[in-house]
Amino acid sequence: MLRSTFCFCAVLCLASCSAPRTTPLVTPSDNLAFIEIRNDHWRAIRVFMVAAEGRYFLGDIAPDAVQLFQIPKEFIKADGKAQFLADPDGSADEYLTEPIQVAGVGRIYWRLRKSLYNSRPIRL
Repeated sequence: MLRSTFCFCAVLCLASCSAPRTTPLVTPSDNLAFIEIRNDHWRAIRVFMVAAEGRYFLGDIAPDAVQLFQIPKEFIKADGKAQFLADPDGSADEYLTEPIQVAGVGRIYWRLRKSLYNSRPIRL
């Protein structure tokens, strides 16, 4: 009896540990800025935030995926604006956004289209 109870508890513990995470690791709040990116491009995209000091790597996005990134405050310019760079893997077709207001906005949405030139971020 004791052995079967132990096995049942061990199975429950393992099942709960392997359950997929349904809540995001980070959530938007008033003091954080985020960019949500949807990749409709046929290639994986590397996303950077661009500042005078250089590029800050935000992450990779697979084709047909959506991902939420926190915008690092140290790369937001004094006027509250930021620029983002989309760099498709294996291509020279980079796209740099115009400066967009991110301070005080909370969340930016950027849909990367098959033609990156038509991909403009918007404030939500």
